[in-house]
Amino acid sequence: MQKLNELQHWFGRAVIRRELDYDTLLETIVDNEQLSAERRLGVYAEGYQLRLLECMRAEYACLDALLSRELFDRFALNYLSARPSTSYTLFDLGGEFALFLANTRPPMPEGSEQQTAMKMPEQLAQLERYRVMSIRGKGSEHSEIPTLDATILLFQPNFLFKRTDTSFVMATDFDFSPAIEAVDNDQQPDFPEQKSQHLLIYRQGYRVKLMTLEPWQALFLQSCDGHYSWQAQQHLVSEQLQLSGGDLLSQLITWLPQMVSMGVLELVEQEGTIGSQKAVFSMI
Repeated sequence: MQKLNELQHWFGRAVIRRELDYDTLLETIVDNEQLSAERRLGVYAEGYQLRLLECMRAEYACLDALLSRELFDRFALNYLSARPSTSYTLFDLGGEFALFLANTRPPMPEGSEQQTAMKMPEQLAQLERYRVMSIRGKGSEHSEIPTLDATILLFQPNFLFKRTDTSFVMATDFDFSPAIEAVDNDQQPDFPEQKSQHLLIYRQGYRVKLMTLEPWQALFLQSCDGHYSWQAQQHLVSEQLQLSGGDLLSQLITWLPQMVSMGVLELVEQEGTIGSQKAVFSMI
């Protein structure tokens, strides 16, 4: 007779990981006239998989709608089989779905239209994952957002900025915004138009939004990790994209305050930051 905790671990492995010990199965579950012991256990295993599948459909609702239920379920079930859940929270369940789709994408000629089209599921999955992460993040709705303008930034070239935990930047080969909007409104989406762009996923007033970015904006936001001053980042972007430093600076000093007020960026606290801000405010 097995101890209760041993039996619980065996049942968990059989249902969650599909690791079936037949000797224990025959000792623990008996056949009846309708179902064999293995089939009786399978009822629980299949029910568990269906609950997880429903969670995947909810998190990746737009991809589900675009691919068709049958194809999406095939991808999702393959993912769940390849990467059984190991977390206590369902939030982690679909965390690697986009990576799984990328790693299992059929090989196509590099740079071909077919290769780009095959990337749609993984890119949309990544976008939908970022939206969920944005909803879950702490955000800046209850934070004190500093008032910044061009004058303050010019006096403070060493200010450090980082993206909030509700803001994400990604490059896509498709315009997903119409499809996302359609699904949010309980409508059937059209297949997204192929269009290379950079996207900002952010949360403002507890609503997750999408914004297209210029290449310099995307590169700047991606480098906002709180370790480099904003002017050091400006020089980096200017060099990498071969942009005029003066033109980029004039755009940054008006764009950066907007990103802070929208909750996309936050000012990193550092020694002298508050005092320096007060000194600048007293001068203007």
